[in-house]
Amino acid sequence: MSSENRNYILIVLTLLTTNIFSQNEKSIQVNGGILFPRSSSNGLSGSIQLNYGINSDLYLYLYSGYSSWDKFNIGLNYQYSEVEDKEIAQQRTIATYAENEHSAIPFYLGARLNFRTNKLFTTFFSFELGYSRLAFNSYNKWDPVYSNSGAVVQYIPVESSKIKKNENLYGFGVGLGFAIPATTQMDVIVNFKLNTYSNFDDIELLSTRGHIHTTILGGLNFKI
Repeated sequence: MSSENRNYILIVLTLLTTNIFSQNEKSIQVNGGILFPRSSSNGLSGSIQLNYGINSDLYLYLYSGYSSWDKFNIGLNYQYSEVEDKEIAQQRTIATYAENEHSAIPFYLGARLNFRTNKLFTTFFSFELGYSRLAFNSYNKWDPVYSNSGAVVQYIPVESSKIKKNENLYGFGVGLGFAIPATTQMDVIVNFKLNTYSNFDDIELLSTRGHIHTTILGGLNFKI
């Protein structure tokens, strides 16, 4: 290929790229909502998201934010006492928690695909991959609480056994949502997400470990 042809191709590609990128829609989205971690107490989640339109139906996005929730619940085998029937007592477990004060900072990249639009809203599907930094307290000892009859009614984590931990989690998520035009420059977003995470020590996809979150989010998407 001659240098003249190469220069011509470069000029055409530059013009096409400039034209495409100048026309693509960009926006900033602010999200907030309720977090439902599996086997854990509910929490709150918030994020700031940058959206970049590839075309009118496909968008790439990048977001970070902060999520917090409290307890990861477990059931401890019941330790029967002399005042109780052993056969009945051994069938019981008592609910308590092994972790608390969770917080996570996510960094995620994803894609949003619009698949149906009407006069009122646009329905979209999303898929994302990313990383989260998780911090929490972990406990490995529990004190029993007894009733007046001598039966164990509760287990309380021993404060001296508390260990502050951090984990690097990698995961993916899928979502389904609606974009509702409020003005020419702003959309209201309603989104449902399912995310699963792993630190590769616990690689069971649908583990009860607590690294599965469903989230209901509301947001505002501002075109820029």
